This record gives sequence, structure tokens and C-alpha cells, in this order.
Amino acid sequence: MELEKQDSSTSSVPRVTVGKGPEPQVRMFVHKVCAQGSWCNLRVPLTIPYIVSSRELAIRLIKSHKLPCYLEEELCAQLEAFGRQETLSHLDQSAEDSSLYEGSVLEEGSETDVIIEKWATCFAENSVEYAPVLDSRGSSLGATVGRTDLQFSEVYHKLIHSPALETLLQLEHTYALAVLEMCNARDNAMEIMQKRHDRELSEAMQRLGTSSSEADINAMMRAYTLERESGEGVWSSELSQLQESQRREYREWVLKLHEETAEKVKAPSAASWGVGEGVALDETEDEPPHLEESFTIHLGTQQKTMHNVRVLCCDPLDLCQHKAGHTHPAASPERLLTAMSLYSSKLSALIAMVDGRVNSLGGIKEAFANVCHQSTDFHFQDVDVQLSQIQECALIGNSQRQEHKFSESLSSHASDSQISRSSSPHSGISPDRNGSAQGLLNKSTSSSLFLSSQEQSSSTLLDTTSVSLEPGDFYVTRHSNLSSVHIVLHLVTEEAAVQSPGLKSRHPVVLGLKNCLRAAARHDVHHVTLPLLLVHSMQPDMTIGWCLKRAELIFKCVKGFMLENSSWGDGASRTIQFLVPKGISKDMFDEFCDMLPKVFRVTSSRNLTSRTGYK
Repeated sequence: MELEKQDSSTSSVPRVTVGKGPEPQVRMFVHKVCAQGSWCNLRVPLTIPYIVSSRELAIRLIKSHKLPCYLEEELCAQLEAFGRQETLSHLDQSAEDSSLYEGSVLEEGSETDVIIEKWATCFAENSVEYAPVLDSRGSSLGATVGRTDLQFSEVYHKLIHSPALETLLQLEHTYALAVLEMCNARDNAMEIMQKRHDRELSEAMQRLGTSSSEADINAMMRAYTLERESGEGVWSSELSQLQESQRREYREWVLKLHEETAEKVKAPSAASWGVGEGVALDETEDEPPHLEESFTIHLGTQQKTMHNVRVLCCDPLDLCQHKAGHTHPAASPERLLTAMSLYSSKLSALIAMVDGRVNSLGGIKEAFANVCHQSTDFHFQDVDVQLSQIQECALIGNSQRQEHKFSESLSSHASDSQISRSSSPHSGISPDRNGSAQGLLNKSTSSSLFLSSQEQSSSTLLDTTSVSLEPGDFYVTRHSNLSSVHIVLHLVTEEAAVQSPGLKSRHPVVLGLKNCLRAAARHDVHHVTLPLLLVHSMQPDMTIGWCLKRAELIFKCVKGFMLENSSWGDGASRTIQFLVPKGISKDMFDEFCDMLPKVFRVTSSRNLTSRTGYK
């Protein structure tokens, strides 16, 4: 460091090297200070890039040159500004002199693009975050994905309508078998654990009062609960990792296959996956026949539209679960149709009756979740993730509903107060005083209502673990791994109201069914399946009269909904499938089929051979 007076010769001191870089440069820092009554130049050689602490360096300079202590803040600020400016200048100069910049100017207007491309290549080769994805064979897939302009949905839609259809379905089937194998292993392990817990607990109960106490049994039950929850968490984590890896590999393989097909490279055939040519239907397991009857109806007065109506007796999960009798997915016509229409304007939907608790699994919701977990959904999020997002939306919807009810109560209370004010007799109080008193009363009443509504809203928002929807609400989940369904509309019902014989057309559940059909019509759903009796299983108290009355109500309501909705009159043929619960008698099913032509206008068949002149 050097301290030089302006009117005297420079006195040099040993230099201190500050900082060290790959290509450092020494720059001279000059600062004018007043020391011992004369102005001097403080010269400090600094190594650039500047990476030291300015505060520490300033204190060292003050102590070594015996400068006044009040110069610390000023000297620290000057050092920081000088080091920052010189470092930026040094880095800019180094970038211009580097090999990335040399020879990059080809012509006017291309300098920036060339530099960006070279920097992108350097980042891809040296940074893990931007490194290309490698497949199991070590080949790079990152460049393929980056160069693909089409989205995954468009690529899949093209490949599923090409000769690669069989290969895609076979790959999905292979992945599904791996997931199903893990699910079976999980169920077996949990069953063995449960049997062991039951056996040990029964033995402890037999020794109660001799060698074991109630506290020991309670401790055993707590330990068993923790062990079961821990085991379920481990299996759930392994299953999620397997499905995530399958989803990533599948999407990368589809994009790679699309590029090879675009380059006119022969796509891998189904034989490469161990499947012979000419796969036929597997008849090893004969499925029990379903009761089914189809009709063709016409809607409209002037411009008639033809639709298909079907009455089917089966379990709703039969439309979601893949048939066990087909060893190859291409042999299943339902699966083939679902895959080909996944990204089309002819979707299939199922309306399922559920309870209002979104985050609880029980009954048909638990069985439906188990079906979804048997294979990986390569196109949409997992059903658990979708339900979590729906739960968050339900919290917002419930709070908005509470605010709407509160505003309606305020408006009704204000109208009631106006009526009571106009009809009250005049008293000895002046109109101004009377009005002021009435306004104060309204204000106090409104405040009490506001506090009550606030308490309800806050309790709803804080209780995030038990989100409940009202009857008539519905939420939608999307799926690509089900047999015959793309969309499931979960309609919230109330068991007591649905099973009541006095259900009317203005009930919230029936209106919710109308909203489900409206949402399906607006989003290109051409095939809708709904429960005819608004239940999925028969109960002992459901008599023949109850079933006929409920079927007539749903037939008429669905017909009215279709006539009201203008989207049904766009000329496209749609299919409405009425689902009858399993276990219903053949005579009752025939009663439903005989009732449908009386409600809808069914196309009548004509026998032309009976006319004269026809043979």
C-alpha cells in the first residue's frame, strides 16, 4: 500500500495482494484523504475480481496508515463502489475476449443469436440443471424434447391413429402389470400384518388380569396403529415413485417414437415387445351377460335430433375397470375406443353418486380410487392429487357461499326494516330522532349478523381437514387409465333424501344432475352414463312402486334437460346410458325398458316386406 502526499515524493510500502481469481488483474485504487493537516492520496493496488470484505480492508488501511477513525464509513463505501465497478468491467472485457465471442459475428443481425446458442450449449454441457435427459440406453432425449414443437397430447393423438397403436397399448399394459404386481404385494403384506396383530392382540386379551393389563393392551394397540400407518406410508411412497418413473419414461418414449416416425424410421412393432401378430379376443374367461336394451330417440319439434338411449344393468365400476379376460389391451374394444377418443370431441363420462366429504374415502369412492391406482395415468394427474386440488377449491367455494348467504340475509333484513318503519305508528319523538334511533337499531342488528357470519366463515376456513359439500354440488376428475370412461362427475347426494319416495324434480340432487348434463354438453362429452335410480345398490326398502316412480322421474327430468339445453341440438348424435343397480330382477328391468318409449319419442321400425309388390 502507498500513501502519497501531493507536495512530496511518493513513499512506498509493501503491497498487499487482495483476492485471487482465475485471470486476475491489478487495478489501482486512489482515495484523497486529509492526514496530519495535509491532503494525501491513498493508493491501494486491488486484485480484480474484487472478492474481499470492504469493511475489513478499510479497517486495516486505517490502522496501518494511522488515519482518523471517522474515515471508516467513507473509505468502506469508496472501496465497495470501486471494486464492484472494476469487477463488472473486467468480466465484460473477459467475455468479449473469450472464444465464445471470437468469430461469432457472421453477418449483420446474427451476432446475438450465435452468442445465445453457444452459451446454451455450454450450460447444457456443464450444468446438471440444464443437462439433457438420458434414457436407459444412455442416449440423449433432451434435444428431442426441446426440438418437438407439438405438445404431448397432439403427438399421442397422432400415434394412437397410426400403426404404433398396438405398441402403445402393449407398453401401457406392461406398465399396468408392474403396478398391479406392487399393489398385490402391498395388499398381501398388509393382510399378513393385520392377521399378526389380531393374533397377538387376542392372545394378550386372554392373558388379561394375569400377565397383561389394560395399559399393556392399549400400548400394543397404539404400536400396531403406528406400524400399520408406517407400512402404508412406505408402500404408498414406493408406488408413487414407480408410477412417476413410468410416467416420465412413457412420455419420453412417445416423443422419441414420434420423431422416429417423422424421420421415416420404422417404428418398433408389437413383436419386439413379445406379442405375436394378429392378436385375437381372449375367450378363456366368459363374462356373465348384462341386461341391456338400446333405443333410438328423436328430440325437437321442427329440427329433430337423433340420440341413442341405453338401459344397462351393471356395477358402475365395471365401466372403469379393465376386463380380466383380455390378456392384451388391444383385444379389448372398450380400451381401444377410449384410447383413440382421449383427445377428441367425443368423450365419455360417468356420473357417480358420492357423499359430501371430499377428503374421505368410503364406499364407491374407495373402490373407485383402488381401480385408479391399479395402473399409471400417463396423461393426467393422479386421482389423489386431483382430489387434493378439489378440496382446496371447495374451501374457497364454501367461503364464497357463506358470503353470499350473509349478503342475502343483510338485504332481506334491510327490506324487513323498511317495511316495519313505514307501517309503525307515529310517536311523540320528532322524525329526525326517530330516524336516528331506527338507524342505530339497524346498525347494531347488522353488526350482530356480521359477527355470526364471521364466526361461521372462520370455522369453515380453519377446518381444512373436513371439507363438506352440499347436496347438488359436483366435482370432476379426469382419467386416461380407465376402461370406458374419460371423465367422472362426482355428484354429491344425501342418502336419506335420495332414498325417500317423495323426491321431486326441484330437489338439489336432481338439479345437480341437470348441471352435470349441462357441463357434459358444453365440454364435448357425447357419451354420458348416469344411475337411473340415483343409487348404486338396491336396499330392502326399495319396493317395485318406489323403483318405477323414481325411474319415471329421472326419465322425464333427463328428457327435459336435453330439450332445454341448446347444445344438444347441434346435430351431433349423443348417447345417454341409464345404469340400473346389480341384483335387480329381470321383470323390473323389462318394466324400465317398457317405460322408456312412453317418455321419449322412439323411432318405430317398419316391415317393408309385408307390402304388396315386395318380396
